[in-house]
Amino acid sequence: MSMIKSSIIDVDLVKGSFFAVRLSDFHDVGYFDESVFLFCEERILAKKLQKANKKIGILPEAKYYHNHSTSINEKYKKKKEQIVLLYNAR
Repeated sequence: MSMIKSSIIDVDLVKGSFFAVRLSDFHDVGYFDESVFLFCEERILAKKLQKANKKIGILPEAKYYHNHSTSINEKYKKKKEQIVLLYNAR
């Protein structure tokens, strides 16, 4: 654990495409703002964590592959299909 902790760099914000948060901290700040859909959630969460005196950091050696908006586009496609089916069924 000390090897990982020594390489953490403090930051103000972590990208939403890949982040982790301690469940207890997530609970303490009231989770995500439900009035916000998808975009900017990580910024709001970061501000809430900072106000609660929680640290935000990154592991610069960590790597991940972000497949852009594939899952989002698929979700919208399915939702659109549902709406079209409901509209046509009226």
